Amino acid sequence: MPYMPNPQTMLSLALVGCVKGSLLDATTLADYLLFHLNLRDPSLYSGYCHPTNDIMELLTATAKATGRLLKGGAPDFDATAYWLVQRYRAGVLGKFILDDVSEAAYQAWLDAEEEQGESKNAARKRMKEERKLAKLKKRRDVEM
Repeated sequence: MPYMPNPQTMLSLALVGCVKGSLLDATTLADYLLFHLNLRDPSLYSGYCHPTNDIMELLTATAKATGRLLKGGAPDFDATAYWLVQRYRAGVLGKFILDDVSEAAYQAWLDAEEEQGESKNAARKRMKEERKLAKLKKRRDVEM
């Protein structure tokens, strides 16, 4: 499982396909997509559902509109969520970036990264380097 100190970064990377699809639930990704669609333009999904903040409402309406139904006519939420994510990746639901690229947003991101500290991998790498330097120093002390 890849480690991201910021959950929003993990969701953004997963939504654009940079993280293996089986690591995150498709409904969670579709909900994150809905959040961004509502920020940009709710009419991007108006062909399937009226503007909403409820992912289950969007998935239900989209499943019925596209025929993604299980036996008995129940909506197939996983398949519909995955389909919506694929539509976004293909650019059908609009072409926009997920990050806010304003100067203020960049500074806020830098501040948040500083507060969270280094990642587990970076900490392991730093500790490994510190052990290596300590061994080298110990060898020099023994040689002298």
